[in-house]
Order: sequence, then structure tokens, then C-alpha cells
Amino acid sequence: MKKRVGRMKRTQIGGLLIAVGMMIPGAGFSREFISSDGAKMEGEIVTVSGSDVIILRSDNRRFTIPIDKFSAEDQTYIKEWAVKEAANKIPKLEVAVNTGKGRRTDRADGFDDRTGLIHFSIVIENEERDYDLLNAKAGLVVFGQDCQYRDEYVVFQKAYFPVNVKEGESQEWTGEEMSYPYDDREPAVWGHEYYGYTLVIQNEQGKVIFTKSLPKKFEGKEEAALQLERRTVCDDNMKKKTNAMGSVYFD
Repeated sequence: MKKRVGRMKRTQIGGLLIAVGMMIPGAGFSREFISSDGAKMEGEIVTVSGSDVIILRSDNRRFTIPIDKFSAEDQTYIKEWAVKEAANKIPKLEVAVNTGKGRRTDRADGFDDRTGLIHFSIVIENEERDYDLLNAKAGLVVFGQDCQYRDEYVVFQKAYFPVNVKEGESQEWTGEEMSYPYDDREPAVWGHEYYGYTLVIQNEQGKVIFTKSLPKKFEGKEEAALQLERRTVCDDNMKKKTNAMGSVYFD
């Protein structure tokens, strides 16, 4: 029985060493890279940027090396790694949305007819290190709420724009200015007023990497919102309403 217990202890200790090794940075993904002239280096890929790869060597030093300096086998490995990484990575982005909202009131005919204004601008900052967000796409859907039938919404604007932000840099996009007539006070209640938006950013492979919605009731419905076209009337679940009660008054 004592020998059997001893073997169990040695097995447990061995398993513990393996577990510790897996927790060491780079240990789980370390690879021996070979250059085209036969030189060897132990390390792991940090990122691939254009024609270069950044490798973290086993001594925690970083090296930026042209991909074509590696062996043919390693070049294939690096390119396959880059494709998988790009498809799965969720980068850290800081996104600021400015609606440019405003309005003016016309009382010439005795009614408080109003004209609302929106002019969206969006700033996207890439807070990642050693990662450029390239060939991505953003989709913005802006909604108005019916002034009389409050459970109905309409798509004011829908826009797509390219996103290319290198590490540590930012990109600003400005949409078209839009005006819309409405009156939300009795006795004449009609039209739609600005209510909110959904913003979706997708990477080059089409994976959603960022979403932002206001109000919060629109959160989790961003992809459904992108299926709606401008002037479409919908409910707060982004489902098109075929029997809408309100009318659309903006162009």
C-alpha cells in the first residue's frame, strides 16, 4: 500500500508542475521558430501587423521580424495564426457618440410645431497595443419615436462607414445632418421625435466586436436593427410593424 501511495504522490506532483507551467506567460503557446537561414528562437506570437510579426521570446523580450525571414513552415503557421486571431479578437475600443441633437419651434400658425435636428459624429479610439483594426465596418441606425403612438418607432437614418484605426490612434466619422417635423403637445400631436440609436462595429470577417445602444431597452437588439431600412416603422424589439398607426412625415 505504501508504494501505491508513493506513486500517487509522484503523479500529483507531476500534474502540479504541468499546471504551473501552463500558467507561466507564453508557456502554453510557445513554439520554436526557425529563420530562413536556420537560426532558432523559442517564443510566442504577440500579433501580426502587415508583413511583420511580433514575437515574445522566452526571456520576455519582444522582437518585430519580417514574416519572410522565417522558414516556409513557420511562415504558414504565422499566417494561419493571424487569420484565426483576426476572426476571434475583441479589441478594446473607446467609442464616443455625439448626436448633435437640437430643435427649433415655429408658432406662426398658433401651434407649437417643431423641427428637430440630428447630426451624428462618432469617434473610435483603438486602445490596443500591437493591434491595428483594419478593414472593419460600422453600422449606425437612428430611431425616432411616434409622438402619439409611443410603442411605435421609425428608422430616421441608417449609415455604414469603414473603420481603420491603428493602435493608439482614433478615427472620427460625421454623418449627414437631418431635420424632422413634429409636435408632441396637445391639441395637435403628430410626427416623430428623436429617440435613440444602435451602433455595431464588425471586423473584416464580419464578427461583431463592439455594440452600443441608447436607450438601454435597445441593447442586445443591434443586429436586428441593422436589418431595418430607413423610414421603416417597428416596435422596441426591432420587429417591423405592418399595421402602424402613425404616419411618417420626414423625407
